[in-house]
Amino acid sequence: TSTYSYEWWDSAKQSQILAQGSNPDAPGWRPASSYFNYDVNGNLKATYDDGGGQAGRARAFTYYTDLRGQVQRRDELVGVTVADDGTIRGATGDRKHNYYYLNGNRVGNQGNDGVETVDYVQELAGKLAKGSESQYKVFTPVGSADFDENFMAINGVYPGVSPGTWTVRDGDTLQSIASSLWGDATLWYILADANGLKGDDVLKAGQMLTVPNQVTNVHNTATTFKPYDPGKAIGNTQPTLPDPPPPPSKDGGCGPVAAIIAVVVAAVATVFTAGAASMALAGTLSSLTVSGAMTAGAAALVGGGAAMGFGTAVAASVIGGAVGAAAAQGVMIAAGEQSGFNWKGVAMGAVGAAVGSSVLGVTGVGSAVGSAFGGSTASQFAGAAA
Repeated sequence: TSTYSYEWWDSAKQSQILAQGSNPDAPGWRPASSYFNYDVNGNLKATYDDGGGQAGRARAFTYYTDLRGQVQRRDELVGVTVADDGTIRGATGDRKHNYYYLNGNRVGNQGNDGVETVDYVQELAGKLAKGSESQYKVFTPVGSADFDENFMAINGVYPGVSPGTWTVRDGDTLQSIASSLWGDATLWYILADANGLKGDDVLKAGQMLTVPNQVTNVHNTATTFKPYDPGKAIGNTQPTLPDPPPPPSKDGGCGPVAAIIAVVVAAVATVFTAGAASMALAGTLSSLTVSGAMTAGAAALVGGGAAMGFGTAVAASVIGGAVGAAAAQGVMIAAGEQSGFNWKGVAMGAVGAAVGSSVLGVTGVGSAVGSAFGGSTASQFAGAAA
């Protein structure tokens, strides 16, 4: 939703736009605001879009206006950095756009952010020759220039003394010729009348047409007339909303249940993998069974005993701890209780199992699993199980 605030000059002018995004599944979306500043004459001077406080989203506009209040230049800084005192310290880009006017009518525009496509020949037809010099005086004289090179004053040269001619080319129609001659296809009837033709007559290549020597009225229509639009000159000043917050876990996640499952999976994976690793190191992997691996793993995690060397027990415990920690994290990620895989947790699981095997006896499994979660809810369950 957008909320608009105004301040009163000779009329109401916008002072702030507040935009607030909303998503029932992701509360906490920060609002964004645009602020407007005016000069002593009530003309828009500057606009600031705070981008919702997100880095790289803020924009700052500066406007240069004439005495009529028409925007002559717009500077838009994007990705601005603002100091604590409100001054702009830097920007990632600068978009500039210039507008040119004559007698209050726009006659051209140019900028590094593209141009607005306007048929200025059609728009200005019949305007530039009207009025007197006083119309150019707004308190002080305003400099002017004629950008419309197609405007023709009526004098001894125009219109010509004798009619002109046009040689028809392949694909020419009365409408296309009228558009080429006068910039308006709807004036085809002037050619038809001068040459005794109808609108649907087919022209032949090489045919000579008479172009009448009369003043042609290049007129405005609803599609060619473009009055001054301050909105286009000011640009898009709507606040830039920050990125929406991520949605929370559905139904709050699996919570303690997921942690219990993760601990059980980690314990089984640790013991089985440690047993398989100890059998592989002892060269007896060919006789691997589930019960045999679990028995060997339990022995490795308590130091190995007489049947297994101390070094083999520690090495097998490291492998088992790492695999168990990885399996536990996989369960937590699948349950939505952990955002990503943590290699540090895997390393801690491996080290915890090794330390437990050599020092802590049967607590090696709990040490491995607890270390894998780094203080999470699951680690509390693992510690309790140990």
